[in-house]
Amino acid sequence: MISVVVLTHNRLPFLRDCVESIRANGYADHEIVIVDNASTDGTAEAFRGSPGVQLLRFDRDRELAVCRNAGIDAARGDIIAFTDDDCAVAKDWLARIAADLKEHDAVGGVALPLGVFSPPRWWGDEINWLVGLSVPGHYGPQAGEVYLPASLNLAYRAPVLRALRFREGAPGLAGRNMTREDSDLWLRTRGGGHRTLFDPALVVYHRVPPERLTVPFCIRRAFSDGFAAWHRGEAGAGLRPALAYVFAQPCTLASRMIRGGGRPRAKEWVWPVRQAGLVWGGVVQRFAARAAAARDTAQAVPGILHTFLTILREAALLAFAWGLLKARGLRRPPPAAGGAPPGDGGNTATA
Repeated sequence: MISVVVLTHNRLPFLRDCVESIRANGYADHEIVIVDNASTDGTAEAFRGSPGVQLLRFDRDRELAVCRNAGIDAARGDIIAFTDDDCAVAKDWLARIAADLKEHDAVGGVALPLGVFSPPRWWGDEINWLVGLSVPGHYGPQAGEVYLPASLNLAYRAPVLRALRFREGAPGLAGRNMTREDSDLWLRTRGGGHRTLFDPALVVYHRVPPERLTVPFCIRRAFSDGFAAWHRGEAGAGLRPALAYVFAQPCTLASRMIRGGGRPRAKEWVWPVRQAGLVWGGVVQRFAARAAAARDTAQAVPGILHTFLTILREAALLAFAWGLLKARGLRRPPPAAGGAPPGDGGNTATA
């Protein structure tokens, strides 16, 4: 059986379409696990008791990794798949997942636009990842290695997924869903020697609202992605090269424009923003570590002083006791060579 985990938050109309697209696959042996992340739009009431649906509900908004892990715990299938509430899956999605996982432990696929997708003139396909769509690299030889799948189109053998799980607690910025928990899981899967596959024929369709196709959203999204990447240990070469790139790339682009080299592509200005987020993540983490060390030191100082004062007190008491013993003559000196025994006062009979 395939368990399809769908996270949702206040998007009931989209969720209905998503569930219907899963059911339209005609794959009989499946269940749908809806994880309702504190919705207030009647989602729980709409799907409670729905055939073939398990409903989990959080009463307060939780991070996505926590919600996905709750779905894993509830799933009963030997395969666990993920998509999002604003997606519709292709008609062969479940059958293709089952076929792909006969020889692999994990599979990811592509995300194409659902409905009208009208990006602005400055847009480029290389930055589709900012709005949850696939980039050209997903159709090349580095798919699944450099260009990673997203949780809106991801499936695992259940035992492997239960052993790895989504790593919780990594911070994100500019939105609760920008924490790279899916990239982190995929990298750990590959690093653990599990068999992974990126299948470009495994397709979901993703809604992209117009407000995401704006410069402010893209800046926030790129910055947050870098911030989360640092906290998940995906820093690559480290902090200094990223910092050098952040400072050098804008100058390079400006110089090129001044020389008449043309307007930079979207990817060329988005990536420095992303790397700036990575640098910021490193800076914040280092300051936090130093602050924690300072707090630990501050907490240790009273203990150190207490121990030092205790030693001084015990030494003073021992010195006082020693002086008292000597003053009372309770400590007798050893007898001098050829002299009278101690206690006789030197009085001896004379001839």
